[in-house]
Parts: sequence; C-alpha cells; structure tokens
Amino acid sequence: IIIGHSYAARAAAWAALEQPEQVAGVVLIGAVVRNARMTLPMRLFTHALLDPFWGRMVWGWYYASLYPQTKPADFEQYRSAVLANLAQKGRMSALRRMSFDPATQVQARLGQIKQPVLVVMGMKDSDFKDPTMEAQTIAGWVHGKTHLVEGAGHYPHAQFPEQTAPAIIAFLHEIKETV
Repeated sequence: IIIGHSYAARAAAWAALEQPEQVAGVVLIGAVVRNARMTLPMRLFTHALLDPFWGRMVWGWYYASLYPQTKPADFEQYRSAVLANLAQKGRMSALRRMSFDPATQVQARLGQIKQPVLVVMGMKDSDFKDPTMEAQTIAGWVHGKTHLVEGAGHYPHAQFPEQTAPAIIAFLHEIKETV
C-alpha cells in the first residue's frame, strides 16, 4: 500500500504504474497529480512563496493557512522543524523545482492505474479551486473512491485523524479481502 500526500501523490501514482505487482493499493491525500491552471495573482504568490530570500517566511505563513479551523497539538513545533529544514542549503530551490514541475507525465497515465485507489481531500483545501471536484476528477480517472473531510484543509489526516484514519483503514480492509 502506498500513501502519497500533496506532491508525493505523484510518486505514489508513478510507483503503482511502474511496479504494479508491488502495489496492492494507493491512497492519495490532497493529491497534486495534475496540472492546474494558475491565475496571474496565484503565479505571483507562488513565486514569492518560493523565493530564496523571503520564501521561508512566506512559506511559514502559507503553511499555517493550509490548516483552516483546527491545527494539531504539535503544529508550531512541526512548522518550526519544516522551516529549519528549508533553511538548509538547497532545500528552497528543491521545493521551488518540485512546485513548478508540471504533472504532465503522471496526469497522462492516471487512467492506467489498475490498483484500488482512495482519494482523500479536505473540503477546505485552498490548494484547489474546488477541492470536492478535484477529488472526484482524480477518482474518476483512476476508477477510485473519494473520502471528503468536512472543514479540513490540505492536511486532513493531521487535522482530523478521527475522520481520515477510519476511512483509510476501511479501504485497506477492502483491499485485503480482494488480495
């Protein structure tokens, strides 16, 4: 079972495509697996977010915005660790490259995934214009299921584990029954 969140969902999908015999199922959380059209203001914000000079500061603010309403108890500690990691040489430039790398190759092959797929999406995920539609679109391409988490942003598994974990566990039980 491979679980991929955000940009790592691309890697999870790619692994399922490239090594199907090794992957029994895939969970995609807040999946950034297709090319989204960005408005000019969003493009400018993304460039500022990933700027080598002030990017860490902007990233710290943006990261907090990905958790509408509820934040995990260890949020500030984790955010500090993320920002410390981004301070290391080459980390911001790697994040920048990843963020601007188009999902073209993965997007083109999503319909070829044969394993069961669960798409988990926070209904207030600000990374998507319409998170529900994004989840349904991805699930449609992979012939998968969706689990939408009310009130959650880009990290539904961290914000509302009591809603997210049971859905993932139920999905894993379904896979176990078919393997």
